Amino acid sequence: MRGAARPPQLALLVLLLLTLVGAPAPTSIGWAELAMVGLTGLIVFFGVTGLHAKRLAFSPNSRLLLFAISAYALVLVGGSTLGVIRGSEPPAVARAVAPYLLFLPIAAALLLRRQSDESGADWDAAIARVMILAGVAHAAYLFGLLLFGVGDLASLSSVFLGRTTLLDSRTTLPLFLGAAVLPLGALIASDGWKRLAALLLSGLGWTAALSTQTRAQLIALLGAALTFVVLYSRIARVRRVLLLGTVGIAIAGVVLAFVPPWSTLTRALIIRVQTASDNSRLDDEWIPAVRTLVDDGPAATVTGIGAGRTFLTGAGEERTYVHNLGIYVLLYHGFAGVLATGLLYLVLFACLARRAVAEKDVLVAAFAAVLVGLALYAQFFAVHKLLSYNLMLALLVPVAAGRRRIADA
Repeated sequence: MRGAARPPQLALLVLLLLTLVGAPAPTSIGWAELAMVGLTGLIVFFGVTGLHAKRLAFSPNSRLLLFAISAYALVLVGGSTLGVIRGSEPPAVARAVAPYLLFLPIAAALLLRRQSDESGADWDAAIARVMILAGVAHAAYLFGLLLFGVGDLASLSSVFLGRTTLLDSRTTLPLFLGAAVLPLGALIASDGWKRLAALLLSGLGWTAALSTQTRAQLIALLGAALTFVVLYSRIARVRRVLLLGTVGIAIAGVVLAFVPPWSTLTRALIIRVQTASDNSRLDDEWIPAVRTLVDDGPAATVTGIGAGRTFLTGAGEERTYVHNLGIYVLLYHGFAGVLATGLLYLVLFACLARRAVAEKDVLVAAFAAVLVGLALYAQFFAVHKLLSYNLMLALLVPVAAGRRRIADA
């Protein structure tokens, strides 16, 4: 089936856009959620149709990735089973684990499909296009909220008080990372109009994050940018890295300091950083979550308390989420879950970084930067429970897998 293994770009793009249109996290089943399930099934069907075990050759990264995905899925299923045994209602359990489990079949199916690819299709570029277009759509949505929700973008008080996160929960989605980070690869590797287009796309994504005044998003972007620079320094000469970095920082600094509306957004963010606290998450949420785990007994430290169960915050509110991925996994899936989740992220990053350096591929370096951005964002926000976050994570898997072994083709 030569040429039949090309990635289903349109289906993946529609699926990512549905995570923008539908509810960010599953609360009920509507047309968007049904469409996501249906598209997921079609993409998985595409991934496994025509596979022949005798012809399937794995890249050096693939077996490790499949093992990490399997361990992660096993922990999620175990947490779901434990939750039902401990008294959680099945709908609550389903809502708790659906975002994490729904797209794992896509990750595995696309990984296998890429390993069977004899068509020469550029999977990295195809997936990058999908994530960039979805990121542009998200950025456009954020700009719409800013323009129509805030009003006077030249007024510091209007921008500071009219924070767009108060208008729509979709401001917290991580889709903007695709537009902000992935074009960095083209910005380095291309020239002419392609470099200009990459600069505009990346600037669009960064501005969209700045418009929300969400500190966690900016931390994610800064971590992603630093990751890209470090990996690029392993690919190119240090002198070139320093030159491009200095020019980029200088241009960004001038725009953010002196050019409206960026200067207004920057000043509003500085005021927010100076006046805002940690949202009481340490005392009100993180410590109570850990205390709940400890109070549940020694076995819970290994397996967690079970998906779908609630814990009491310091203010007495019942919650099923934590604004920190590590603590969330520890609470609901124990140290077994922390190990499995940590393994998945570490394997993904190691495979992406190894590919980027070995193949001197700046686009793969940008994918590794997106992963770091996602992981950092999830340490300060409950973004890890969003469908968009987990779909982006799944789309990084076939990129991390790389090409099949040519010798076995």
